[in-house]
Amino acid sequence: MKKKLFLTIFFMFLSLVLVGCTTKPQDNGPTKLNVPSGFAIEDGYVYFNIIAASKEYVIKFENNESALERTITESGTSLAELLLPEGTYQASIKAKGDGVKYLDSDYSSAVEVTKEASIMEIKERELVSGGYIKWMGRTYYNESTKANEVYHSASGFEIFFKGSEVVATITATNYNSSSQRPYIVIVVDDDFDHITTLALDKASQDVKLVSNNTDVAEHKIDVYKRSESLDSHIAISSIKTDGIFVKKIVTKPLKMEFIAASSSTGYGNLGNPNSSGKTTENSDALRGFAFLTAQAMNAEISIFSASGWGCAFSKWTSPYSLNVPDAYHYVDFRSDKVWVPDLYVPDIVVVNLGTNDWSYINEASGAEQDARMSAFQRKYVEFLDYLHQIYPNAQIVVLYGLMHENSIYSATEAIVETAKQTNPSLQKIMINGDSMGYNSHPSVASHKIIAQKLTEFLKGLNN
Repeated sequence: MKKKLFLTIFFMFLSLVLVGCTTKPQDNGPTKLNVPSGFAIEDGYVYFNIIAASKEYVIKFENNESALERTITESGTSLAELLLPEGTYQASIKAKGDGVKYLDSDYSSAVEVTKEASIMEIKERELVSGGYIKWMGRTYYNESTKANEVYHSASGFEIFFKGSEVVATITATNYNSSSQRPYIVIVVDDDFDHITTLALDKASQDVKLVSNNTDVAEHKIDVYKRSESLDSHIAISSIKTDGIFVKKIVTKPLKMEFIAASSSTGYGNLGNPNSSGKTTENSDALRGFAFLTAQAMNAEISIFSASGWGCAFSKWTSPYSLNVPDAYHYVDFRSDKVWVPDLYVPDIVVVNLGTNDWSYINEASGAEQDARMSAFQRKYVEFLDYLHQIYPNAQIVVLYGLMHENSIYSATEAIVETAKQTNPSLQKIMINGDSMGYNSHPSVASHKIIAQKLTEFLKGLNN
């Protein structure tokens, strides 16, 4: 590293004392640029003296098998960025002109360079501390397996690279279950119109995130887990490329969190009322209202949701007393790994709970039903107070109506009014779904409408 710095400073100094950068024009025509001097490739870096009138330089690599050209803009460029196939080359450089005032220079004398086969790999602790990967959603680095575990809907990672191929080693739970195996979505350069969706049907597999890329530009890869935590988990133990990873983490200006039950996970949104059941194949969180809203808001997203779980209790869980607020203190449902709220501080929190509580409340009658309703309301208020306590600057919004749970509309509205005593900025919004997904859940079309309405509401709060 010291040698690279010395050589960079040395060649910069030489460039400052250049006598000239051009050859005089003939007959007032374009000026031909001088050949860049000081061309050398040392310790995997390309050096040369800059030409004041040139912004780009072309390096030609030739051997018996091929002749390749690479365009660079500055001295000190890493040879790895040029993505050369392994082999020995004769390399020469020229300065590029603009074609109007300046013509390209001739090529320099050739220097020999050998490109050895190499793979850049990110693994073990560098997965979470190397500065190359942005992890999305709640994740946990497992010291025993040397892998970063990904649980929730729309969680995953983002990485930048230059190369022809990127491969991730991913493990999966419930991989042999056709209804619960995890699904991932691969998005390159934010092109959601041309995504790759994969079902992970092996305990561990090498997944090609990108292959056969032919340019030398920088690209971005986002990998999302589209299925929910209750069905299955994934873990990433290695990410490697035949080029280089760019040490770069880009964060969006806004952070959102969705705390809910099934709807925000995209439960059955690819299915219909006649589907035989909810599966990870017919459930897509990336086409759910939570993810779509975050995209529309240009926000980071974290989803903490579990199908069938309530705010206080649910007849769909065993035991019935399992609940979202208690689980929220941990990295995942049924996990014993404590989550530290400071790791992700949202600007907006959307809470959508209560539908599953009503399924339990409705099983009782008379005084018992009243007692269960009161317990539900107390727990919800306590949870909203807790969220305001740990995220005092966040805008918290209670969303209801997605499942037409009108039996608890008035209770939900009362909950919000009570919680406003400690958090006056607390807001609520009621939006109905279309019940056309599986088991009366919103369909993909309905999720789009819900996202549009929620986005308009949230943007209105900021005006």
